[in-house]
Amino acid sequence: MIVTDNSTYHQYIFSDGEEYTGKPRIKRIIELKADATEYVKRQMKNEELPNAQTLAFASMVSEVNRVRVSDKIELWFVIQTEQDYPYHIFEFDCETHRFNFKRTVHRRVEFVDLLKS
Repeated sequence: MIVTDNSTYHQYIFSDGEEYTGKPRIKRIIELKADATEYVKRQMKNEELPNAQTLAFASMVSEVNRVRVSDKIELWFVIQTEQDYPYHIFEFDCETHRFNFKRTVHRRVEFVDLLKS
């Protein structure tokens, strides 16, 4: 996720312990924005309704999380600063349809540590 331009990624773990050949289990869906347009800023402040793509991801996340006992999927939005740090990370609450500020990271190591959590 170093070279990005308004992309969506799935972060997953292998639930059976067999890396690369095992069963991937989605941990997060991460939407990256190279920079915050005024529209994106309004969404992150909950001043603008989420777009259809966000609501579609939220619907899928909610459906999967209803059957998961643990390891709920998270829906994150990472807003880069002109494709560089700092990154501003928001989590989308799929039930209330609101963005919640999670954290700002200023270096790659901070971002990697956050992804490992």
